[in-house]
Parts: sequence; C-alpha cells; structure tokens
Amino acid sequence: MLPRLPQLTARKGGGLPQLSRIGGGLPRLPALTARTADIIKADPFFQNVSLLLHFDGDEGSASVIDLSPRPKIVTVVGNARITKTWAKYGTGSLLTDGAGGYFRLADHADFQFGTADLTIEVETITTVTGTIYDGRPTGTQGNYIYWHVTGSGLLNLYVNSALRAAGTIDIRQFTDGCRLRLERESGVTSMYVNEVIDGQWPSDTTNYINGTARPVAGIDGFDLSSNPSGGKWKEYRVTKGVARPLFPICKTKFSDY
Repeated sequence: MLPRLPQLTARKGGGLPQLSRIGGGLPRLPALTARTADIIKADPFFQNVSLLLHFDGDEGSASVIDLSPRPKIVTVVGNARITKTWAKYGTGSLLTDGAGGYFRLADHADFQFGTADLTIEVETITTVTGTIYDGRPTGTQGNYIYWHVTGSGLLNLYVNSALRAAGTIDIRQFTDGCRLRLERESGVTSMYVNEVIDGQWPSDTTNYINGTARPVAGIDGFDLSSNPSGGKWKEYRVTKGVARPLFPICKTKFSDY
C-alpha cells in the first residue's frame, strides 16, 4: 500500500492554494476562479474580429474604443453620445436620437469581405428607422453591404441597389434590447433577430468591397442624411471570414479575447 501523502499548505505570502484530502484519498481541487471561467468563454474566432465595440464610458462622452485585435479609430459624429440609461452590462451604451448622430470608421482591409463568410452582430434598442451597417461611399452603389431597419421596424438587406433579404419581425417590440445578426455562410446570407432567422438570400456570391471612410452605422452611407437611427447601441461586432455558430441568447457582452 502506498504511503499517505502529507497535506499541502499554502505558502507564506501566497503561492499554491491549500489542498485538503477527502477521506485520506486524493486532494480536493480548488474551485474555479472567475478568470478560469472567462477563459472557458473566450472567443475562438477572436483573431478574425474586424470590429468590437462595447460603448462603455462616461455619460455624455463621444469616445468609443475598438477592442478588436487590430484596433481602429471610431469617429462619433453629430449628437451621438454615451449614455448610462441602458448599460445592461458594462458602463453604458451609445445613444442616437434619430436626429443625425452616427459613427463611422476609416476604410480598412478588415472590411473588405470578398466572397468569404462573414458575421455582423449588434445588440440594440431601436425606436425608429436606422442604418445598422453601410459600406457604401457617398453617392455610390455596388458590391457593398447596406443593412438597415425600415420605418416599420423590419430588417432589410440591400446590395447593388436591390433588396436581397427582408425581415418580418418588428424589432421595436424588444424594449430591453435585441441581438441582430447578418451572416453569410457558404453563399447563403441570413438575418436573425434574437437568433431566430428573419430573412434570407440563398445565393449570395457577392465579392464585397468597402468604401472610403466606411463602414458607417446610424446613418445612410449613400448620402449621410437618410435613415438616421434612433435608439441605443450596446454591442457591435464584425467578424471576417467566419459564419459564427448560433447560440442561445447571450447574457453577457461579446468576448474581448
């Protein structure tokens, strides 16, 4: 019979946690720490993330930080501001009141999707019509994503001036916010509301490009005056080259790593 191992104790000043034996047998393992739990929830596609916004910050701030692996400058325009009235998780959200406030980014290779898979995800409270994602430069149509909410609260996807997918769920009913997703997987582009499919384009072979000083969200990129968004934005993530798997409605922010 093997000799009984001595009980391990914590070292002075820190170190290994104490391991107590169970009935003289194997030592009891310490409980998982919060950090260990975070690692389990890490994003396996993080290196493919083109844009990651949580809209946290101080009340009234116009500063929005991109936490993607290749951080980009986010320019907040007009009266769009951070508000703490709907934080949900984190410290705030971006308020756009439908009067012309929006945000945009400089063009970047991360937004040139080509013919690859892609996923655009947003958590928002929408009160009026608005643009979710627009890659079109001013006055130009073409192989650009134009994804927006109609005056009836329905999702629409336009590409090359043509309506490609139309939703039927009025997202204005979700007064505590909803998760929206636009996803292309193997040539099939689908829209989702709270992970329920809401419109599909089954033959999307578009070679997607991106305009100068784009994408833009919260306003129509074609003329920077139409379809201003009214509501609050909490999470915004763009992933290039990956059609993310569907999961139950998330209760936390998108992963930072």
